[in-house]
Amino acid sequence: MLTVSVLPERTARRLDWRFLPPHIRSAVETQIGTVTHAASCEQGFTPGFASVLTTASGTQHFVKAASIQAQRAVAASYRAEAEWLARLGTDLPIPALTWFHESDWVVLVIEHAPGLTPLAPWEQPELDSCLDAVGQLAAHSPANLALTPFADDYADVTSSLPWALAAFPDLPIDGLADLLDLVPTATAGDHLVHSEARGDNFLIGPERALLCDWSWPTRGAAWLDTVMLLTTAYADGLDAQHQLEALPLTADVPAEQIDALLALQLTWYARACSRPVPHNSPFLREHQRRLTVACADWLCQRRGWPRP
Repeated sequence: MLTVSVLPERTARRLDWRFLPPHIRSAVETQIGTVTHAASCEQGFTPGFASVLTTASGTQHFVKAASIQAQRAVAASYRAEAEWLARLGTDLPIPALTWFHESDWVVLVIEHAPGLTPLAPWEQPELDSCLDAVGQLAAHSPANLALTPFADDYADVTSSLPWALAAFPDLPIDGLADLLDLVPTATAGDHLVHSEARGDNFLIGPERALLCDWSWPTRGAAWLDTVMLLTTAYADGLDAQHQLEALPLTADVPAEQIDALLALQLTWYARACSRPVPHNSPFLREHQRRLTVACADWLCQRRGWPRP
């Protein structure tokens, strides 16, 4: 099994609470109380403000904020997250939105649940807790939410093949293209899919894990989040293949369907790695390179192709 070099706990460059505009700090404090301490989020790759704020009364709140003018894409993702958190409700392993504000900034106040983000690299007990969370999501079929089909969000992924093949010239182009053709049918379903189930998006508490960062949920096959989460475990050297075969949610999924998802991830990450490094998220491409290699290696192992 391939072990990819582990990405240290590095994050996007985030604003400190002190440097938010005074009118935004005032609006937040009107809602939660006077802030006495701010602890910036230590993981993740989105360069918006993301901190746990402690108030004079001792309450804690997770707050995210982004400038619409200076961080348009981040602000849009935070706005989308607020909308989805409000629509998804409270019966899922997700945090609750308690306040939303939009002016020249987008601001979310989210419940602060006790817990920690998983360690990097993965440790098995923490991975198991997160797998339980995505398993709970997999049982949810939100027919009333008008979610976009998972495959629609990656409809242009075939155009990424040149990047994938440039990075891994031994991959068979026909085999990879055939798997990508299977993606729409292989990933189809009516289950809620987070689409970014990785360690920095989980919060593991004493009773359960919560899956955070709900900007881009889709609908699809029940097993999608589980396989995407196991891809990150494979990158950290865990026996993801054994877990794939042992978990009830994935044990009976046809091999070609899982391989189609791995091919999709491989080509998408390969294209992402070819883009410039964002100045405010300097470790994003390193993270994506790790997952590109992991997807390629796991796919080759499963298909009997030459290993990268």
